Amino acid sequence: MADVGAREELRSGTPNRKLNSAFGEPAFGSPSKDEQQSLAVPFCGSIRGGMRPGKKITIMGIVDPEPDGFDVSLTCGCDDVALELSARFGDRQLLRNAHVGGSWGDEETAIAFFPFLAGQPFR
Repeated sequence: MADVGAREELRSGTPNRKLNSAFGEPAFGSPSKDEQQSLAVPFCGSIRGGMRPGKKITIMGIVDPEPDGFDVSLTCGCDDVALELSARFGDRQLLRNAHVGGSWGDEETAIAFFPFLAGQPFR
């Protein structure tokens, strides 16, 4: 089963921020609406049924008012990271990488625009 892990590096001093319902209902039933309201950061959970072609993951959150950055890692077991996304606000970059078989791949940095705004929700 695939695992989802998220690390907060916002240095906001609010490790248990709660998500609001500004995004509407989640596309999948995991986590439930009640659980969604109380997810703590960092969050670690499983993707129900694992990943497969065509399956979509929606990550929702609220950017800290004075952000440095945050990371989202989708892991496969203990040692492999299928996808790591690192938002870096100072450089306005969204870095992407993977760690497979004990080594990191080439980091991808090119994006058309930086999709995150300080203090705003994202989906």
